Amino acid sequence: MNSFLDIFMSDFINLFMGISSASLFFVFLIIFLMLVYKKIKYPKFFKEITEDVEYKISEPLNFFLSSVTLFSYGIIKYFFFTKMDMVLNSLWILLGIISVNILFKMACILIKAKSKLNPMRNLFLRIIDNYVMIITITLSSAIIASQIPIVDISKFFGYDVSRFSLINLPFFLSSLFISVSCFSLLCQYFFIKMDQETKSNVNEIFKVILPLVTMAFVTVLYPLSYNLFMVISVGILSKYIAEKISTYLNRRKISGKKGTLTTLSFLSPTSNIFFSSLIGLAIMVVLIFTCLNSAGFFGVTVASLGLISSTVLTSNVNIFDKQSESYKYIAKTLNNVALFYIFFETLEFIYKTQIHINISSNNVIIGLFTSIVLIMFNVLKIINLAKYIQLSAKHAYIAVRTLIYIVMFAVCFYYLLPFINYELLGALVLGLIIMTAFISILVINGIDVFETQDGKAFLITPLLRNTVLPLTNQITTLIIIVTVLLLPIIK
Repeated sequence: MNSFLDIFMSDFINLFMGISSASLFFVFLIIFLMLVYKKIKYPKFFKEITEDVEYKISEPLNFFLSSVTLFSYGIIKYFFFTKMDMVLNSLWILLGIISVNILFKMACILIKAKSKLNPMRNLFLRIIDNYVMIITITLSSAIIASQIPIVDISKFFGYDVSRFSLINLPFFLSSLFISVSCFSLLCQYFFIKMDQETKSNVNEIFKVILPLVTMAFVTVLYPLSYNLFMVISVGILSKYIAEKISTYLNRRKISGKKGTLTTLSFLSPTSNIFFSSLIGLAIMVVLIFTCLNSAGFFGVTVASLGLISSTVLTSNVNIFDKQSESYKYIAKTLNNVALFYIFFETLEFIYKTQIHINISSNNVIIGLFTSIVLIMFNVLKIINLAKYIQLSAKHAYIAVRTLIYIVMFAVCFYYLLPFINYELLGALVLGLIIMTAFISILVINGIDVFETQDGKAFLITPLLRNTVLPLTNQITTLIIIVTVLLLPIIK
């Protein structure tokens, strides 16, 4: 009975993804042709890049990328998730997607654009980053579902939930969230005559109610256990809570008597940054604890799908409403934690024994300090790259210099490979996760705070938000994936 249901649900999910992909592409064509018609009718439409123009361009871009994402899900699911021995090979696809996005982002930095086109470039980078994040978390969830021991499946989800049901679930959830978010964007045309405050309230309702209604629909249609329903719902609510609290704290201004804040005025925004980051980290810790105790590591990645459940919608709304995006970095951290689980499961499969790591060993200490140095090096290189662009340095020189650093890193890694063991790699991965999470949440809140301080740091904040932070997170995820893929040749 379960095997028949799994086959039926798998075919149903593939059909749903195919129809949704085609429908979203059709909507993309309609909106794109409307933009072309508007450009022909009003030749000066794109002459001045306003927020209204950005918003109109972001809509077809979201529909196009959503269609491509759902189509890609179908291809990846068919080739890698129909046979259990092919699942880990999907990490190569993930490695390729992240690598291409990193190269694309660096190319965007190197290509000189007119200053008036910078907002458009930032818009493209942020929306594409959103889709890379969605695909990464979805594939990580499906991979973990394939790695969960049978004893954990029955312990957390009950005997009625099979492994293939858990593998199919991330694809189904992600496809539903993308489709619902996309078509909810069309609903905004019905509210076009409303005032801005009413439209903002409608968007807030969309961002919370739609994912929860979608979850209720999935629970009825799909054989979900109570644990899975709970962790996904907790992820959806955590996203909203983190977004609202961070937005409020980052925008607040501490009042005082006239003249009392002149000397220590920097403490006001600094306290906002640290307080908001503390709340974000606390939400992340509570979320990890709840998910691990309710649904294991699979629950961690599924909860992160709940966190990004309305990301397509917020690709439009957040960019223009200036809501906090700290929840994205909570979701990325949860995903990296899940990849850490894949690291250990792969390690135990190779050695055919349970792996124990001595946290006081020299290899662990070296790995932790190496992760700190590596993160700081990555951040410094990305900032320097962007700084040289701002100084109008020659792009060929910058490209060659960056390539030399990459080659040097690869050569050093190749010669150090015989001396690397799983303890050092495990500590390196863990240190990367912790450092990246801390830096990302601190910096994203710092960006939000300083963008509200009368335009201060206006030149640096878009650079940090659209380049430094995404690249740092993607390089960390890339390194974790590479370590998993290298495990078979590590002694």
